[in-house]
Amino acid sequence: MDKIFDVILYISFIVKEDGNIDRLELSEGCGNDRIDQAVLDAVRTWTFEPASENGIPISYYWNTRVKFQYNPKSGEIDLRMLE
Repeated sequence: MDKIFDVILYISFIVKEDGNIDRLELSEGCGNDRIDQAVLDAVRTWTFEPASENGIPISYYWNTRVKFQYNPKSGEIDLRMLE
């Protein structure tokens, strides 16, 4: 039976006024450079609801954990931000 590969990475980034990510950094990776880079590449494609102040979108800094899970038997990959 194939074991599911499951890791948590710590990242930080700025969510810009348009909801796109800027200055994405890996604070703590999983120890596998290929997976770390794949996660960063995937997160760069995410968009967020920008914060607002008095109804005007503003950028904000975000630290979070990301869970990467890979099932070699099915080939399924799951990547999600943890609260």
